[in-house]
Amino acid sequence: TVISAPAGKDWIRCRFVGGASVEIRSSEVKREELPGGYYVGDIVFSKVALADSEGTLAIGDRGSVIGPCPGDRGKILCRFAKHAWASMLHDQLDPELAGGYRIGDIVISKVDLDDSGAVLIGDRGTVVGAATVNGSEQLLCAFANHASASLFLDQVEHELPGGFRAGDIVLSRIDLKENSGFTLTIGDRGTVVGPSPVAGKIDIRFRAGDWHLYPCAVNREVPSRWHIGDAVVSKIAKADGEGTVAVGERGIVVSAPAGEDWIRCRFVGRASVQIRSSQVKREELPGGYHVGDIVFSKVTLTDSEGTLAIGDRGSVIGAGPGDRGKILCRFEQHAWASMLPDQLDPELPGGFCSGDIVVSKMVRSDGGGTLAIGDRGIVVGASTVACGKQLLCTFAKHTSARLLPEQVEHELPGGLRIGDEVICKIFDKGVYCRTAIGARGTVVGVSAKHRSEKVLFSFDGFLVELYPTNVERKVATRYHVGDVVLSKANLSGAVVIGDRGTVVSVAPGQQRIDCRFVNSTSVSLLPDQVELETLSGGYRVGDVVFSKVDLTDRDGFLARGDRGVVVGAARLSGDRVLCKFANHAWATMLPEQLDRELPGGYRVGDTVISKVDVTHSNETVAIGDRGIVVGQSHIPAQLLCQFGEHSCVSLQPEDVDAELPGGLRVDDVVTSKIDLYSCNGTLTTGDRGVVIGRSPSQREEKVVFQFGTWFGYLDLQDVDPEVPSRYHVGDLVISKVHLADGEERVAVGDRGIVISIPPGQERIYCRFGSFASVGWLPGQVERQLADFLNLDNRN
Repeated sequence: TVISAPAGKDWIRCRFVGGASVEIRSSEVKREELPGGYYVGDIVFSKVALADSEGTLAIGDRGSVIGPCPGDRGKILCRFAKHAWASMLHDQLDPELAGGYRIGDIVISKVDLDDSGAVLIGDRGTVVGAATVNGSEQLLCAFANHASASLFLDQVEHELPGGFRAGDIVLSRIDLKENSGFTLTIGDRGTVVGPSPVAGKIDIRFRAGDWHLYPCAVNREVPSRWHIGDAVVSKIAKADGEGTVAVGERGIVVSAPAGEDWIRCRFVGRASVQIRSSQVKREELPGGYHVGDIVFSKVTLTDSEGTLAIGDRGSVIGAGPGDRGKILCRFEQHAWASMLPDQLDPELPGGFCSGDIVVSKMVRSDGGGTLAIGDRGIVVGASTVACGKQLLCTFAKHTSARLLPEQVEHELPGGLRIGDEVICKIFDKGVYCRTAIGARGTVVGVSAKHRSEKVLFSFDGFLVELYPTNVERKVATRYHVGDVVLSKANLSGAVVIGDRGTVVSVAPGQQRIDCRFVNSTSVSLLPDQVELETLSGGYRVGDVVFSKVDLTDRDGFLARGDRGVVVGAARLSGDRVLCKFANHAWATMLPEQLDRELPGGYRVGDTVISKVDVTHSNETVAIGDRGIVVGQSHIPAQLLCQFGEHSCVSLQPEDVDAELPGGLRVDDVVTSKIDLYSCNGTLTTGDRGVVIGRSPSQREEKVVFQFGTWFGYLDLQDVDPEVPSRYHVGDLVISKVHLADGEERVAVGDRGIVISIPPGQERIYCRFGSFASVGWLPGQVERQLADFLNLDNRN
């Protein structure tokens, strides 16, 4: 180990194993080669996700090698931004290649490689390794027609996540604030600088400085700028010494100097021609698409290149190779999807997509019908008038409303709206960050993936895509245009307490809201001067509910136990409420057909396990007793539970654990028994996963599981529980050993219950009859799952 290295000297002092320190010339030693051929100081990228006491690590995170791993010479010690001492196997790392590239990066050729046409300007390839030619570092890239092309750094351009390129002009879709005080607001204009050291992000320079953001946090400003490889069509006829170009002739950009109005294009069969950027237009692909257009998939697809789900958001990158009737698109989980135009939906003005639910922010009456503030409708396409800048929407009383994006508000899955504050209900082990139970976040917008099912949230500046069932909305944290409210104040006689109105505009920061009341008076109010209207059955807009009935009609289907949200009062029946469910957008329900979501996400009829000993009215509820949720307690934020024939007991949600179908508990480990290909990914027999919670639909039969990146619900027969996988307070166990302590004895086969678990689960506390024993090792008892093992664990 080097212990002294004077600056400017050729001598260094080193200490060798078993000897004293020695002064030696630097040319007489070499750096120690670590496993995998790495050296101290090498830049690396993680190929795995990791979380421990030292920090967190995501796939693609960039770090540096700091030495061999103490105690395990087969590993390498690395430092990452969020993990200071990561002990890694060499095959868990990818080296940083020349120019900051890494294996798997997408590149675009800026040159014709040879006369055979194997690689042409604009072709997209993948970095597969490094090469050295005559002492110069090169990248080894694989293209569709060339398996291993060696290219210099200036011969390729990096295509960043989301299909962005350095120099693209973008607009922010989110509000963010750093601890340093720098802020980023929706609509801020920035320039893409390059890749980010954080996996999946891009480095963007805004006026307030550089921000590392996910592609879904920005929109490309179109037109942004030309790039080498862009397909163009000439808008003029030109003839000079460089060649002849006709109107409508197709070409490709071969040079696009930054800041210049001139670009150089190569047209079909012609030499390259210098032409003004205003004299060409982007080539129109089948279906009227252009390179750079944002699209949404209308189909599912799984092949060797990746997976694609309905609603996935991607970008057009060119014409389909070998089939000019198709379009080549890039999606997050599929880099080279060749699609027919009718398999895609274009992104409409304002970032909308066909099928999105919207809320009107304006009043209109014309030949198409009538429209009121707060009416809910569906986007069916883009209007052909006003240069395509309007949306074509259908409402209950207006079948063809043409509206500007700012005249409607997007209602997201679960009835959420942008700006809503939420509380996370799950621990999500995401690739890029983690969200903990109880974390507070804000709704940012639609999910780039699973658009019709998930929502994009911001937790402490990190963007996370979650199902609406994974969060709890903080009711009345903010108002939205279209909310129905009741006045809580008398205002100059025009509005009295109890008057019913509609929110028509909201001032920035929710400092004041403008409401229009039944008498057509528009009044500016403070938020605490109104409250959301109470609907039939005492429900309010935003309340989470569960269906108690099955329903099938032209608007969708509904199963008993499906979870939804109240979106308003039914138009034609004052005793009903309008609800939105995952598979039914406009369900008109009687109050007795619904159950409320209770504190902790529980509902009436859920089975729970007590985690505490409680004495109530001379009756005792013990740890491990199983009970039923019968309603909400008169004590705020508590559950009313009944255990056997005991009286009902009020308990905090954290005093009980939910027993899921099959006797499973959250965080139990299971093994898949099936192969499954779905929009969430691929699941293979033998994969190990964990229990996340109850299914939002078919609540009594299915459970939500997470297997790596696959997330969804399965039937119980599709998994095998690992017993023991982990222990919980209230678990029933059987002793596997004899134990004696004074007069108290536990024999092999005795049945007991877990009453406490110290941190780390090194030991567990169990109660066997009157004997409360400490210091049990998990291997000295065996956990029982009643429904899987056909044991009656309630006696």
